[in-house]
Amino acid sequence: MIEWLFGPPPGGVPSDPGTWLSAAELERLSRLRFEKRRSEWLLGRFTAKTLVAGALDRRGDRLPSLRSIEIVPEPSGAPFVRDVVSGTRLPVSVSISHSARRALFAVVFTGSPGPGRCAVGVDLELIEPRSDGFLRDFLTAPERAEIAALPERERLARANGIWSAKEAVLKSLKLGLTVDTGKVECLLTPAEVPDPGDLCPEGTPWRRFSVRCAPEILPAGGAEMRLLGFWREEAGYVLTLAVAVG
Repeated sequence: MIEWLFGPPPGGVPSDPGTWLSAAELERLSRLRFEKRRSEWLLGRFTAKTLVAGALDRRGDRLPSLRSIEIVPEPSGAPFVRDVVSGTRLPVSVSISHSARRALFAVVFTGSPGPGRCAVGVDLELIEPRSDGFLRDFLTAPERAEIAALPERERLARANGIWSAKEAVLKSLKLGLTVDTGKVECLLTPAEVPDPGDLCPEGTPWRRFSVRCAPEILPAGGAEMRLLGFWREEAGYVLTLAVAVG
């Protein structure tokens, strides 16, 4: 099961970061000069820590406090979770995205210590206009055809949703926007999608999207990898979640 949270969490972000950020995280916060960036970073980190702590607690791994875990970037920029005291990496895959004062976070247990056998990626997009040039430059012909086939009132959300799905997939592959987005194709009304098994987002149902990636962007042995995609609209946003398995 994939646990997720569309923040801010109930009650919002505590006013004193020192009560829930580690020393290293407080130091990083001090380097953020602009208030918008600081508030987004705090929202993302608190959303993330709240969900990770809850997931660990439900497994019987109760934490002393939110300060006892850190959300740390890998060299690729992808986040992982570390136990502050032991310095060890926790057996979870996490991803975070924020947009216009909201944050989306997801966590899944990898099944083994270290990077694990599955990785999650999320993206959050405010539904807003996208130019024809944007669609030509960043979407594939089948993706553009899917949008064009819809009633005009649905096209805006679908354009944002497809773009968001691409970002979520690239995050699950730990690539981010370092590759040509044309090498990832996501259709939000697919004819067929793989069975997700127990790797579904918890709670109210999400819709599925299909994923097709160019072989050269997949990791070694990627031909055996399963890529699962989920999406939903909520409160004027598109939320997407992708899982790479194998």
